[in-house]
Amino acid sequence: MKRLIFLMLTAFLIHFQALAQLPPNLPKNALGDSLRKSPKLRVIAHNYGDSVVLRWAPTEPLFWKAANKAGYVVKRYTLVGKNIPRNTQPQILAQQPVKPWPLEEWKQRSKPQDSLAAACAQLLHGKTRTVNLSKGLNLEEAFNQKIENENRHSLSLYLADVSAFYATGLGLRWVDKTFEKGKTYVYVVYALTDKKQ
Repeated sequence: MKRLIFLMLTAFLIHFQALAQLPPNLPKNALGDSLRKSPKLRVIAHNYGDSVVLRWAPTEPLFWKAANKAGYVVKRYTLVGKNIPRNTQPQILAQQPVKPWPLEEWKQRSKPQDSLAAACAQLLHGKTRTVNLSKGLNLEEAFNQKIENENRHSLSLYLADVSAFYATGLGLRWVDKTFEKGKTYVYVVYALTDKKQ
């Protein structure tokens, strides 16, 4: 563990040394834009004849946590030919943002013997580690919190793949039964993590 902390600290110091050598006339946001990695939402859809099921997965753990609080918007555009007509307003399919179920809803909807449903609820609502920065930066605590966030995120995505029930409860699934047969649609799903949207 000491070796890992040493390696992380070394990488951290090398990074700061490289930042110190940047040209002085570089715009303030140039570095942030070049290093920023935008989180993505991967979406798949399947037409079952009587319904279209949308399933999505956030690619980053912190994005997943923020989107769980903010919720997701699901919209649908109707295509005419191969295009969306100009000035076409999308149909918002969910009146409220799609969010994971609260703990009480997990208890009401799940069977008492369903341990995977309990795991889903725990991943969403269980206690998490927090790094106390008032005592200074502890790299080991920060690293452990990062690993815990990654584990919760990946286990949630796995359980959402295991069952449609779990995916719905985790806020990662929507079923559209309002479509018309013979029409072609484009579905758009995004998280409300950006206040500008």
